[in-house]
Amino acid sequence: MESSEARLWIIDDAEDDLQVFRRFLRKHERLCTPSFIESGVQAMELLEQGDVPDLIILDLRMTPVGGLQILRAVREKYGGLVPVIMVSGGAEGREVLEAYDLGANAFIEKPSHHAEFVELLASTLGFWLRHALRPSGAFASGELDARPALVRRSS
Repeated sequence: MESSEARLWIIDDAEDDLQVFRRFLRKHERLCTPSFIESGVQAMELLEQGDVPDLIILDLRMTPVGGLQILRAVREKYGGLVPVIMVSGGAEGREVLEAYDLGANAFIEKPSHHAEFVELLASTLGFWLRHALRPSGAFASGELDARPALVRRSS
C-alpha cells in the first residue's frame, strides 16, 4: 500500500494525543506520509535544516518551545506556503487571536472524547489533504505549482 506524497507534520508533546493521531493515520495511510514530532525543540531543528512539510498540525501548549514560537518560525521561513493548523485542549481567546495574527490557517479545539477527536481528524485532514490546493514544488523550483493535494484512487 502506497501513501500519498503529501507530507504531514504532527507536532505535539502529549503522548495520548500522538497515539490518537498514529492510530488514525495507520487506518488511513493513503492520506499522507506523517512525521510525529514530539517536541517544539525537535520541530525547530527540522525547520532550521530546511525540512518542509505540506501541512503542519501544531499543538499550542508545549514546553520549552511552544506552538506560537514554532508558528512564527514557519511563517518567517516560508511565509504562508505551508498551512498550519493549531490545536489545543483549552486555548484562551488571546492565544487564538495571536495564532491567527501570526498566520495560522485554522485553530481547532481538541475534543475530550476519542470518537469526536477521530471525527475531527477525518474531516480536517480530508479537507486539507484531499480538497485544498497546496503550493507543491514551490521550494524546489522557486515557482508555485498549485495542484490537488492528493491523487484520488481510481474507482
